Amino acid sequence: MKTSEFEKELKKLGYDFNGILVSATSFDDPAKWVAKVDSKVQGEIDWDWNFADGDKFNLGLFNLINRYASTPIEERKDKPKLFNVQIIKGKWGRESWLYRSNGSECIFMASDEYNTDHNQQWTLEQLIEHGFDDESVYKRVPVED
Repeated sequence: MKTSEFEKELKKLGYDFNGILVSATSFDDPAKWVAKVDSKVQGEIDWDWNFADGDKFNLGLFNLINRYASTPIEERKDKPKLFNVQIIKGKWGRESWLYRSNGSECIFMASDEYNTDHNQQWTLEQLIEHGFDDESVYKRVPVED
């Protein structure tokens, strides 16, 4: 189960998750928690059986937390969103794309019928790392799954 799925399902039940603590959305004090389940540790759960929901046992919440805790760490991560990057203010006067050469060096490449290298995919983190995050110059085009 992905962490994002876990958080969404918790919200439906009225709970929040901060990466370690599961607490009821209605709790004003984050120190009041229902369960501790670390997003970076598999199989560990610490339950607070005296939480503010009184004597009610929530089987759906119990099963959800157990399912998430048993998920291997690598399977909890969402795939990063990928982008092609179009150069809006290119010097070629036609559609240009960000192109990766020799593994990590970034160069601009005009796309045309002879050049098909424009379909290189980038994560948002890579774009920021290389300084290509100015959306007035570089248009991020999401890659569809």
